[in-house]
Amino acid sequence: MPVLASLAAPTGDDIAVSALEDRVVSLVAEDTYLRGYDTNIPHGTNTVLRIKNESSSQVTGNDRNIYLRFDISALDDLEDMISTNAMLKIDLLNEGTTTNHNIYVAVIAEDAADELFDEDVLTSNNSDVWTDSDDTRVDFSKTYGGAPVGSFEISKSNNGQTMTFDDPKLLSAIRADTDGVLSLVLYRTIAHPYSDDFASKEYENRIPPRLEIMYRPRRTGTVIIVL
Repeated sequence: MPVLASLAAPTGDDIAVSALEDRVVSLVAEDTYLRGYDTNIPHGTNTVLRIKNESSSQVTGNDRNIYLRFDISALDDLEDMISTNAMLKIDLLNEGTTTNHNIYVAVIAEDAADELFDEDVLTSNNSDVWTDSDDTRVDFSKTYGGAPVGSFEISKSNNGQTMTFDDPKLLSAIRADTDGVLSLVLYRTIAHPYSDDFASKEYENRIPPRLEIMYRPRRTGTVIIVL
């Protein structure tokens, strides 16, 4: 599992977190984007992640969504710590619409086969769903698999900046995890012929999409009852 942040000096083979102070665990995403009707072209090795939408109620070749998958299984080892905040960070290369608009973040359902998508083979078919190497179907309808957990706004002035999403529902999804995987879908609803472009983990000189989770030691002590 890739970890970006430098933590306390490790004493074993897993994440090291000091019990004396707050710490941040930073996880790198497996990332890709999907484009309508690209039946044989995976985008998992592209340097750029693209989001685009057109006004049609049906999925078309102009639609693109970003998919991010995080291995959060090692977080179970932080049993003496409590998570206090979670932030998705992704670097914006170019906002394509020239209009301020929101990028929405949805969580793929817990324990769904779609959570385990393979970025190197994930492609679209000619309907309103996506399919991966195991022929499981990822919902790419205009509802994008259900209500988002929140959104963040981008504009031209954000080009070259790191965008942050830290809605409390993201932390809730991490705390509720049971299978060690958190997969997200990023999309927009504004219609425009140009895409919003973000840096993938293959993009040189930019930090990959990452999930930063803040932890602090659990409070312990003795409760004294005075009668």
